[in-house]
Formats: sequence, C-alpha cells, structure tokens
Amino acid sequence: MPLTDADIRRIYGQRISEARLTEGLTQADLAERLTAAGVDTSPQDVSRWEVGAVAPRDRARHALALILSPDLFEAPNEAVA
Repeated sequence: MPLTDADIRRIYGQRISEARLTEGLTQADLAERLTAAGVDTSPQDVSRWEVGAVAPRDRARHALALILSPDLFEAPNEAVA
C-alpha cells in the first residue's frame, strides 16, 4: 500500500524529533534557531510537526535541513503494512 500524506507527515515528524534530540535541542531551542534563521516558529509549531499533525512549509523545511540534517526530508520509500 502506498504511503498516505498522514504517513509521510508522521515519518518526517519522527525524523525532525530524532534529529532535534540528537543535537540536544528542546522544541523551544529549535524554534528559536528557526526564528533566528528568518522562519517565525513557536515550540508549538515544532510539536505539531513532530507528531505529524501538520507538515512544515517549504521555507521551514529548508531551514530545518540546514539546522538539523541535509537529508531530513528525503522521500520516504517504505510501504505501510
């Protein structure tokens, strides 16, 4: 079965959370770094991304990739059982 939009949001959210924790950042820390990079972000935005409720917009995805990991948003290629 192909991945749904919800599956993709959840996968990206897990990647954001894992990368953030690897860097030793809180959600507030990451929000501050994104805001400093010109992407107005709250800790609540980060939380919503991480649980897969919403996906970050293009500008936020670009900044997240620069701050956390360049391959953070590579297309998932796994199927959902």
